[in-house]
Amino acid sequence: MFDKQSTVEKNSTDTFTRLVAAANLVKPENLTEAQKSAKRLDISVPRALIMLKFASENTLRAPMQADELVRKGKLSFELAVKAVILAKQNGLELEDAINVMGAVVHKTQNVPALTNPLTELMIGADMLTQEQLGQAVSKAHENEMGLGPTLIVLRFVSRWALNECVHTQLLVKEAKISRDQAISALKSAARRRISVFQVLFEAGQYCESTGETLRLSELFLLASVFSESDYLECLELEVSQDKSFSQIVLDKQLVEPRVVEAGTQLLDMIGSVLQPFQAAEALRQVRIKNITHYQAMAELQPPPQVPQRKLRLGDLVTESGLASREVVEEHAKPHDDSPIRIGKRLLAAGVINEPFLYNALRCQSLAREGLLSADNAVLALSTCRTDNLSLEEALQKLSLHPPARMHWSWV
Repeated sequence: MFDKQSTVEKNSTDTFTRLVAAANLVKPENLTEAQKSAKRLDISVPRALIMLKFASENTLRAPMQADELVRKGKLSFELAVKAVILAKQNGLELEDAINVMGAVVHKTQNVPALTNPLTELMIGADMLTQEQLGQAVSKAHENEMGLGPTLIVLRFVSRWALNECVHTQLLVKEAKISRDQAISALKSAARRRISVFQVLFEAGQYCESTGETLRLSELFLLASVFSESDYLECLELEVSQDKSFSQIVLDKQLVEPRVVEAGTQLLDMIGSVLQPFQAAEALRQVRIKNITHYQAMAELQPPPQVPQRKLRLGDLVTESGLASREVVEEHAKPHDDSPIRIGKRLLAAGVINEPFLYNALRCQSLAREGLLSADNAVLALSTCRTDNLSLEEALQKLSLHPPARMHWSWV
């Protein structure tokens, strides 16, 4: 096959290199050296690999054939990688491996894709390598697991990193930020170990508008309908596949159709009849008690008709136990409702520090948007103070799950 340079070899593109890397056929450093030699000697990468004795003709036969099929549009790249890996592991010809893959795809109907917007974002942000991705796809296929959980199990990414990448990709998908902004924000978030939303907020690149519509996925998490790991896996599929969140949870049989229907109905009532935390509580009761959403709404205490108290920044600071009301009122000008101005004066006076001010402003945002009740907002901030926790840690401890993007709706 390689005695003389074939047409396939001459036309070998970057697809071949990606296939070899993803299938873990050649060490990354060897592949890089072969690419440099190929460019210097004006030969193909496959020929350079063989010349440098980094791979044999037999090893490269399958990826060369797969490369040609991909370039001709006869095989998708992700299936090409899976077929090459399968051929390598079982000593099959590529054609036989593709036939086997076809049977497996039909059987599982959920083969994890290799190249999708999410994995491309993760690689672009240096959170994942092409080699790790190839190994994860192979293992996910072997164990019939989702790609995200497999990446975590293999310790290629942490749960925190996957969560940040998934939510960042969702912002890109909704055209709220650009891909370049997403990559830059992820790198900064990983370096500082903070939320991507905080990075974007501080850079003035993204801030949720007040009154922003809640997503169905967020309502489900707020209601603790299923675990955070299930939520993350479903969201991962939503941003990487052309499927709605509701269809994904039904396909995975995580909830009954009646719960999805109730969630949709309650979501439509947020803003006009219900606060988000009330809708979440109603949905929780729908699932637990097997009742209709109307029955669940009727059982809410206090009833939805009772106005929620308005929580000011000063209220949060005093009720969380950080300062007395007299001290707070000393620095809050009459009729000044701006939480940022009040917060800055309290900060300048040494009443609170900057991390606590950020947490207080975030809690007030969540209460204002109805994602937390006033009492739970105070409890969360108080837990930060008494247990010396970050707000994320405090919310986790209290089993409260407001959307991370709505922590940063203040300006």
